Amino acid sequence: MEKNFKDTQHIDNLSSFRKIYDEMFEDFEKSGNYKLDGKYFRKDTIKVINGLGNTIHIGINGEEAIEKNIEDLIQFMNRKDIPFLVKASISHFFFEYIHPFYDGNGRFGRYLLSLYLARKLDILTAFQFLIQYQKIWMITINLLLK
Repeated sequence: MEKNFKDTQHIDNLSSFRKIYDEMFEDFEKSGNYKLDGKYFRKDTIKVINGLGNTIHIGINGEEAIEKNIEDLIQFMNRKDIPFLVKASISHFFFEYIHPFYDGNGRFGRYLLSLYLARKLDILTAFQFLIQYQKIWMITINLLLK
């Protein structure tokens, strides 16, 4: 993906939302190993499974329900009456809860959050978020391996 934060367009509909995903995962989609079966999102159920094989979350089921929830999310993301850090946190949680794709939800969600932080604050804040996320992820992995 050759674009940067400033090149990414404003998200105002399902097409613009999906376009960002396609640009981000273009090489993966072209490999033939991964295809979405819906117009914008997945059609089937998806489960998030932890390192022990336990289901820890089941995403919203069915593309129609996913589309409705993503439309609600986009509308929420574009509200002006909510403090932006509160809005960013809730939007990130809601996106991860919906889990609209078969793969890449975590990476895409972190990208959207970083994009938002970079636009509202600065790019260094976005990088700091990603650095802190990576540190917590490594601590969690090390604890699971013990």
